[in-house]
Amino acid sequence: EDHIMAQSQTELISTGTGRMVQRRVPPSGIPKILFSHQALCVDADSIEHCGAGRQARDEMRIRAIAARELQNVLIVDAYDIFANLFAKGLRTILPLVHVTVARTSSEAKRHVERGRYDAIVVEERLKFFHRQQQDGNDPSAASGSVLIRKLSEVLRDHPIPLFVGTSAHLMEDATKLKESGADLLWTKPPPKMTNDLRDGMLRALLRKRGKNAMADELFG
Repeated sequence: EDHIMAQSQTELISTGTGRMVQRRVPPSGIPKILFSHQALCVDADSIEHCGAGRQARDEMRIRAIAARELQNVLIVDAYDIFANLFAKGLRTILPLVHVTVARTSSEAKRHVERGRYDAIVVEERLKFFHRQQQDGNDPSAASGSVLIRKLSEVLRDHPIPLFVGTSAHLMEDATKLKESGADLLWTKPPPKMTNDLRDGMLRALLRKRGKNAMADELFG
């Protein structure tokens, strides 16, 4: 910004009192959005572009609240490749998150009994994997939608987690997952992990936990 201002030109402006004052204007070709501090805005039109500082503060606040509200995530997926992809993506948008992976519904229940999770990502076709492994008679080999329903009952008196249902066949499985209590639905392979996805998780979790005022303040 100092370099740009050094190249600035000046122009004379009438004050309406007979006096003329000088102000700096940026050289042609320099976008006004570069002036991120309102004190460096040179005219009324560019002031609206000077919100970078406020946007940075908003992003820092969202990150801080996300780090507090989304500390522990459980991923329930029988396939290591997808579990690892989800874990890696979540750590990208939630750098401080602790991720735990369960490969079966019974393993997921054990984790939930021992610890607190703020979000639980559940694959719908867990039962199909068990059938492939000739474990179809295992009563704990529930589908993802059944698991979400059971975990919701177990966690009724605990801090409420966000349930994310996932499937490689989401068009077929979406209704079952939503009816079981899934708050969000993700495709497989995992969707692109962006700040928008993080914000969607945080917004949904805050509303589910009754923190509507905070959700409105952060996201409108």
